[in-house]
Amino acid sequence: MENLFLFKAAFVGILTAISASFIGNFLVAKRQSMLSDMLSHSAILGVSIGYFLNFNPLYFAILISTLSALMLNKLSRGNKRPKEAISVMLLNGALALAYVFSHLAKDLNFNFENFLFGSILSINTNEVALSMLLCLVTVITVSFNYKKLLTIAFDRDYALSLGYKVRFFENLFILLASLLIGINLKIIGGLLISAFLIIPVLCASNFCKNFKHNIIFSCLFSCSSVIIGLLTSYFFDIPSSSAIVLSLILFFGISSLKKVSN
Repeated sequence: MENLFLFKAAFVGILTAISASFIGNFLVAKRQSMLSDMLSHSAILGVSIGYFLNFNPLYFAILISTLSALMLNKLSRGNKRPKEAISVMLLNGALALAYVFSHLAKDLNFNFENFLFGSILSINTNEVALSMLLCLVTVITVSFNYKKLLTIAFDRDYALSLGYKVRFFENLFILLASLLIGINLKIIGGLLISAFLIIPVLCASNFCKNFKHNIIFSCLFSCSSVIIGLLTSYFFDIPSSSAIVLSLILFFGISSLKKVSN
């Protein structure tokens, strides 16, 4: 039975690693790393609202995180307000409201901590299916629109001049990121999922100059951290999500030393 749990956790973790690598590379390229934190905290708010209203929290997690990202784009449009500052405001506001709703929903068997730190070993069959579907959709979407997404990430104005539907692709990308975070909130945790999106990209950047290679290497780092993190969690009885993130940080440290030595 334990082997089945570990296999299922590893399978979902690898699917999540692939999806996160495809999305995370574009977030870093667009200098929107803070967006992952804002989305995850907004998703936690959605979960707490879902429990408070006695409705499926997954749907609210995706809805609230998507609405928060769209609000961020609207409030920061025209460079009148710093995007990072708006992200921090929305992030903290979402977390504060999430704690309020979790307090109001305390009699509805709602464990706030589970969604902050996650538990990859508690996944069910539905979450496995959703992770598979999301991974497939993410890889296909990015692969078929790679050139457009890359141009938008590095030079939005040039993408507009080429006639690309920039706002459509930006909103589509936000939706993919919100789906990733909403589906994996219970698995990885709201406070850790952003690390899964960003740290593998940093690790890969110590080796790669080519963007496609960066995506491939970040996938490898992410998948390796899932395996190492789960094995560490199993043998040393520590939280699996924390072990995965700490493995990523260790990879970053080692890869940084490799870069310095070169």
